Amino acid sequence: MDYLDNLIRYIIQSVNDKNQIELESLGIELPNVSRPFSRITYSTLVENLQNSHKYIRWGDDISPKLLKDLFGDEFYFITDWPSSTKPFYVKSKKMDPNTELNNGDDPRLLSESFDLMYGSLELSSGSTRINNKIDLMDNMKKKGLSHKAFDYHLRVFDYGVPPHAGFGLGLERLLMAMLKLDNIRDATFYPRDIDRLTP
Repeated sequence: MDYLDNLIRYIIQSVNDKNQIELESLGIELPNVSRPFSRITYSTLVENLQNSHKYIRWGDDISPKLLKDLFGDEFYFITDWPSSTKPFYVKSKKMDPNTELNNGDDPRLLSESFDLMYGSLELSSGSTRINNKIDLMDNMKKKGLSHKAFDYHLRVFDYGVPPHAGFGLGLERLLMAMLKLDNIRDATFYPRDIDRLTP
């Protein structure tokens, strides 16, 4: 998260420093990135929303409108999402004893993960990945995935996989945040839609 935080702030500050003429002629004011991005855990965020009389249960996804109302136009991280909301390869960490169960499953298992947000827009997701084959296969089974369908992926683990983590950053989404665009098609040269699949 520190690396991603520094990367985004470096990009925006560099564009601000080197492209003042272009920004002024286009009437664009880039987001303020003078300090590191705030961080909030999923559980705290849900609790804050519940205290604001918003209907949300622990384990639910969070609607963009609720996020926009809370955070406006700023960058921030949401950390420690429920494992149930993340892909099979994301490492779990601990139980949160202070949350109530929504259903017969136990959704309190947290993941070592984060989302980088700008207002209601998700720019990046990152996580620590499971590096033990047995744990990975157990997680796949819990999520109803076939081991055969992922044989190519699982075979690598027979040779040993070191602990690792990563994130993916959507460059078009970053442009949307920087330029305050409403549609991602305005942030790419060759957008796909129902009328065009190839450039």
